Amino acid sequence: MLPVRLAYGTTFGVAGLLCLVALPRTRVLSDVDTRRGFAALLALCGLWAWTTAAQLLVDMVALKTALYTVGLSFGFATIFAWLYFCSAFAGRRFHREPVLQALALGIYLLVAGLKFTNPIHGRYFVVTTDPTPFPHLVVQRLPLDLTITTFAYVLSAAGFYLLFRTLRRSEYRTQSLWVLVLAAGLPAVPSMAAAVPGVGLLDLNYEPIGVAVFGLGVLYFVEEKFVAVPRFGRERLLDEIDDAVLVLDGDDRVLEYNAAALDTFPAIRGATGRPLDEVAPEIAAAPDDGDVLTVRRDGEERYLVCRESELTVGTTDIGTVFALTDVTRLERGRRELRRQNEQLDDFAAAVDHELRNTVSLVEGYTALARAETEDPAADEAMAVVERTAARMTSIVGDLTTLARYGQTLDETVPCRLEAVTRVAWKRTDTDEMSLTVDGDATVQADPDRLAELFEAVFEFATVNGAGRVTVGYDGDALSIAGDGGRIPPDQHVAAMDYNAAVPSAEARMLLPNAQTLATVHGWQADLDPEYDAGVRLHITGVDGETVAG
Repeated sequence: MLPVRLAYGTTFGVAGLLCLVALPRTRVLSDVDTRRGFAALLALCGLWAWTTAAQLLVDMVALKTALYTVGLSFGFATIFAWLYFCSAFAGRRFHREPVLQALALGIYLLVAGLKFTNPIHGRYFVVTTDPTPFPHLVVQRLPLDLTITTFAYVLSAAGFYLLFRTLRRSEYRTQSLWVLVLAAGLPAVPSMAAAVPGVGLLDLNYEPIGVAVFGLGVLYFVEEKFVAVPRFGRERLLDEIDDAVLVLDGDDRVLEYNAAALDTFPAIRGATGRPLDEVAPEIAAAPDDGDVLTVRRDGEERYLVCRESELTVGTTDIGTVFALTDVTRLERGRRELRRQNEQLDDFAAAVDHELRNTVSLVEGYTALARAETEDPAADEAMAVVERTAARMTSIVGDLTTLARYGQTLDETVPCRLEAVTRVAWKRTDTDEMSLTVDGDATVQADPDRLAELFEAVFEFATVNGAGRVTVGYDGDALSIAGDGGRIPPDQHVAAMDYNAAVPSAEARMLLPNAQTLATVHGWQADLDPEYDAGVRLHITGVDGETVAG
């Protein structure tokens, strides 16, 4: 019957056309392996469907048999394309294993060889023709054919298992995907039922029709959901990451974790589907993103930097990923450095207290001695002692500043340059000097150290005979200029040396301290050799932003 013949031929022809037309659409799949496997599946199924349609429509038995054999070869090849696609989509590495690739190629070549050489050995199938309802092949499947067909269905089932497992564990609304996956496998039912006498179906392979429905549905109707299903197979992704990684769904339930996470948080073993705050409350109550999280494991504290990222594909939210980097060694070093800095602060405060008390005693007894003597020579000697004691007091202050603020910085904060400058100016005995702040800026600095830097330079300007001090900021450079005495360029290096007394002993350690306070910020401080109106300290590398006046 011509209508029945056309119906069969058209059905397979359209299925093949849909498979091939959908091929360009596979570009929407971002994962290269998934895209490659899916494209191969569609291409092979399309050719399989067309060869089936062709053998239904031609009349020559020899040509029908040849097309049937070619179609069988395309059909068997789709099994391996299907497995490749399923492995890639599920995040597995099976399709990447050289041994499995070689084994698949060997099996395919062996089976294809058996199919094409069937006219010689006759052990695969025997064909006859049946004129009802139209002339078509009747294939008698021999044991070898039945064995290979069973093997093919087992391989197909392995691919379906990977898909089902991925969809089930995705914790994502995948009902439509389930329907399409089932549609891909449903044609196996009429393929097997056709072998039963009296069913009324031609004994054909109907699988290309299911693949066409699956491909069309995935690529044109549920593409975003299909792409959004998590593909975090432990073999391919998570276990290759050294940091502890946990993947959560939209309800903060554990979806996946790697070996490093299991080592750090043993309670998450087997916790898939459970809320994070039940199995790892430390992470659920973690501080802000990027802060250090403290956990106690194996009797010792471990420190982790916790970073949280939202998982989205297109407009679809998948869940959240927590990545925790073990920074125990760094954090212990940082805390030890902080402890040493605090200890040094206490030591500096104690030494400052004792030295100042001693100098105060010297000054007090010297004043009493001067009051009791009328000898001009003795009076002059006492005056020298008083000046020396006053200088010692200043040196103690310089040393205390160096000990307290010359340490490595833990953190910086935004500081308004003009405000810090004014505070430092008020705290410095500047006599009759005037201050000009040329513009304002917000710079990243430690406010106490920045103020001490300004104080050191202001005090230096005082002892250097300056009448005016100008502070300016330009880009990443900070400048502090005084119009006092000029230091020759060839003495600029010595002026910044703790072992030198440039330009005079009264300058003490003021400029070297200013340079040290700049250095602990990561800045570079030098005297400007081109400034000839006095002394200008030029500080570069200052991270800041100019504030409009």
